[in-house]
Amino acid sequence: MRGFCLLCLLCLLWLARPLSAAETADSALILNSCATCHSATAGIPALPHHQADAILTQLHALRDGENTVMHRLLADLSAEELQAIARQLAATP
Repeated sequence: MRGFCLLCLLCLLWLARPLSAAETADSALILNSCATCHSATAGIPALPHHQADAILTQLHALRDGENTVMHRLLADLSAEELQAIARQLAATP
């Protein structure tokens, strides 16, 4: 189930891929896509309420992995962009 949740997160981030690196700095744009599956009312476990460090660790692991679907979706996001996403997810009520 955890792997499925991470897969969904990465798929949603992939939907945000057409954004330029400058635009992705505004993590709210990406998080709007994530909320489709990861909000408090969605069927997949919500991403908010986890600590930013734990979220960031997972994002880095997925981005740096060789055989994950999400690797392709996260590959072009910078460390700063991943940190912004993790911080905002952790702060989302």
